[in-house]
Amino acid sequence: MYCQNSSLNINGKSLNYEIALDYFCRPTFSTSKELTAKQIYHLLLTEPVANSIDFKENILIGGDNASGKSTFLRTVAVNIVLAQSINIALANEFSMQHGNIFTLIKVQDSISRGESYFMAESRIVKSILDRLNNEQNYIFLDEIFRGTNAVERIGAAIGIMQWLNNHNCLYMISTHDLNLIELAKDWNETYHFTSSFINNKIIYDYKIKSGKPQTSNAVNILKTLSYPSEVVTVAQDTIKIVNSNF
Repeated sequence: MYCQNSSLNINGKSLNYEIALDYFCRPTFSTSKELTAKQIYHLLLTEPVANSIDFKENILIGGDNASGKSTFLRTVAVNIVLAQSINIALANEFSMQHGNIFTLIKVQDSISRGESYFMAESRIVKSILDRLNNEQNYIFLDEIFRGTNAVERIGAAIGIMQWLNNHNCLYMISTHDLNLIELAKDWNETYHFTSSFINNKIIYDYKIKSGKPQTSNAVNILKTLSYPSEVVTVAQDTIKIVNSNF
């Protein structure tokens, strides 16, 4: 009786949840190692921008600051959980193979434990590697190894990606590192998000696009915050010098 009441309670909450949604679908489950979503969105956004994705190969996502990379990883990950738990996906169509889900999305350092940001994210990634099994595994790593310098970040990230390529999983990894994207493009599908700078305002469309990043907006963000012009000029000149060396 307790189990029956619990089930009825869950079903009732699920029904109320469905009524509050803009739209949703019943997910379909296959034996193919892939995930396909049409017009998928995040449940916590009041004005979500929907995107579509064919997650059949490992994916590396780049793009501008605050353009939608992390939100997209969260969107796909949350819908995997919803699909397998309450048989709902916030999308027009959603198909996937049943599987485990692992994330590196929100990481914090710890003064009390004497743990740096890089140490914290490294521990989480190691725990993911240790827990992979022969079932399907979906992995979401947001701005992988951002807690360390560029050279070691690239080296460690490529090591992780190549290791995961030899195991039963699909991964979706976001990064700001253009050099990492270039070096890893041969064994990943590459996507990006963009922004535009108009009348001293940064405009986002939050739409995922195929290919490597075409824009950057860090200096534009400094402009919108009214940084001293000397700072902006030196930043722009330095970026040109660095880019010319790569």
